[in-house]
Amino acid sequence: MEVGREIPDWAISEQMALFGHIYRPLAALFPTRAPEQLSVTARSLFSAVHGIVALGLEQKLIAVPIDALRSEVAIIVHAMVVGLTAK
Repeated sequence: MEVGREIPDWAISEQMALFGHIYRPLAALFPTRAPEQLSVTARSLFSAVHGIVALGLEQKLIAVPIDALRSEVAIIVHAMVVGLTAK
């Protein structure tokens, strides 16, 4: 999106639906966390995965090879969840 350009309502709605796929499992893992905390953690996890995938698809200098993206994303998500649940 261009800086200063208004985001269409449909795009916001779709993005929030995608975050639900992250938020709901986190809420089940951490039932005592406040919704605001869960939202920030969901966004952090999304951002981490998005970065790995975006760099991999663009094949930037430090990119994960495309054929390894799926397994590396699984490793990162698993490590984060294990780390969070260990607290």
